[in-house]
Amino acid sequence: MGKTNGYVVKAQVLGGGRGLGTFKENNLKGGVQIVKTPDEVEKIVSKMVGKTLVTKQSGAAGLKCNAVYIVEKIKISKEMYLSITLDRKAGSAVVIYSPAGGMSIEDVAAKTPEKIFKLPINLYKKLDQDVLFKAAKDLGIEE
Repeated sequence: MGKTNGYVVKAQVLGGGRGLGTFKENNLKGGVQIVKTPDEVEKIVSKMVGKTLVTKQSGAAGLKCNAVYIVEKIKISKEMYLSITLDRKAGSAVVIYSPAGGMSIEDVAAKTPEKIFKLPINLYKKLDQDVLFKAAKDLGIEE
């Protein structure tokens, strides 16, 4: 690993809210950690892998962390939220997005639901360019 501004170590669990979670076995706060050196990466990884991350979504049982994702820390000029999931009611995939991204999209949904947008995806049709431009506008990236 060369010269960087640091690293972000992210617990890979099948659930949201990991950034605000706590590891059961060692009380490590946060399933997303920012560290400066490769040695610190190793220490944090050892505190995450094989441990149980308890989040708002997981309940007290928590979620086993069997892997981590390590990326170079970069300067963030704007955070957004984007996910693709299955909308069972509509019977299609849906893109959920928000200009108020960051650590707790659940709080955004609870406090300011008007900042959460949904774009249904029809796998048999091409996405309309006007719909994509509207999504960009919703995210505050009109340019």
